[in-house]
This record gives sequence, structure tokens and C-alpha cells, in this order.
Amino acid sequence: MMEGLTLSLALSFLFVLIPGYAGLWAEGKLEEARQRFYPALYKGVINFGLVTLVVLIFFPEKYRTLLNILSGELAELTWLRLIGWMAVFYLPAVFTGLANHLGYLRFVFSLKASRAWWRFLMGDAVIEVSPREDMFWDMFLCYRAIGKRPIISVTLDGGENASGSIDGEVLKVSCGIKPGILLADMDFPQTVTWVSLHHVKAVTFKNPGVPSDCGLIDSKVRELLNLMHPGYGDEVEEKYTKARDL
Repeated sequence: MMEGLTLSLALSFLFVLIPGYAGLWAEGKLEEARQRFYPALYKGVINFGLVTLVVLIFFPEKYRTLLNILSGELAELTWLRLIGWMAVFYLPAVFTGLANHLGYLRFVFSLKASRAWWRFLMGDAVIEVSPREDMFWDMFLCYRAIGKRPIISVTLDGGENASGSIDGEVLKVSCGIKPGILLADMDFPQTVTWVSLHHVKAVTFKNPGVPSDCGLIDSKVRELLNLMHPGYGDEVEEKYTKARDL
């Protein structure tokens, strides 16, 4: 009983947990894996399930062999075959991690190259954008990148009795069939207003840039900022740390 339990534990490490760590390493998130056990286990379980499903569909004979190994029947298992099975589980985990990392880099570089990001980093200057401009949606992406909610002033176009302006904190932005912005009143957060973009002339972003009044930035945000501009994330974190210690 104890031998079977030990074998199952060893196979779990070889076919589930270690491929999970390999995937996180390829994705550039090894530091996250060192701090928390769950991401490696989660990715390892997903990878194990997908690989097992592919083997079952395309290689039913190999699937039966795999079941025998997992059940503790090791009569036909040699070191060479063990290495082969490890490769079957490791390579998809690594390739998936690399694909996620490349997608992440593509997002970072596209954001870095956008005109919105450079205006966003100005920080103290308000930015006025029309919903008809491409930069309008890029601005919300900049806020999303650093985990910050925009505070905006919406200028209405005057059509259909929609006139004047509305100020508030953005809770949600929709670009679907009925595009609009969900705003919470800054003085009375329980008051929420849905503003259709069809009646919006311009939007003024009042709090662009990185906030200076928070504690310590998230590791993912720091990594993102460093990718956008070398050393920028470290500089922001240092500023936050000094502000917190004052």
C-alpha cells in the first residue's frame, strides 16, 4: 500500500507538477510559481488532462500503456520509456507557456507603441479624446494595464436632450452593439449612470499616469511597466515605497 502511494506521488510530480513549473518558467512566471504552489498545480493538471485526452484519441494503445503505468504496473517501463513519457507531458507545457509569453509580449509592445500610452505617462496633464478616435479605447487599455480606474468627465453632444457634462469614476466600458460607459458619482458612489457613446462628444481623462498614493505595485504591473520602458516599473515601485514610508 505504501509503495503504491509512493509511486503515485512520484508519478504526480513527474507528469503533473513539474510540467506545471516548466510551463510557468516558459511563460516567464517562475517567480510567481516560487511564491505560490497553486499556479503550478493548476497548469500541471490542465496540461495533464489535455495530453491524456490527445493520447486517448490518437494513440489508444499508448493510452492503455499509460493507464498501466499510472496504476503501478511497471513491468514494461524502462528508463528510456520513462523519459519518453516525460517528454510527452513536458513539451506541450513548455510550448503552451512560450505561446502565452509571446502573446503577452505582443500586447506589451503594441501598447508601448501606441500614442495613448505616451500621453498616459505624462501623469499630471488631463487628456481629452473623442470616442471616434482609436486612442479612446487605447486609453482604457492603459488604465487596465496598471490596475487603475479612470476618473473622467464626459461631454455630451446635445442631441436628444443630452447636453452638458457628467463626471465620475468608470466602472465599466462596453464597445458592443450598444457602446457606453458606466459611471459612479465621485461624491455619491451609490449613484451610477450609464452613458451611451452615441451621445458623447468627448471624454476627458482626469487621472492619467501612475498613481502616487498607493503602497506597493503588483509584481505583474511592475513587470509590464519594465517591458514597456526598461527600469520604469522599478522606478515606480521605488516611488511608491518612499511615499508609503513617509
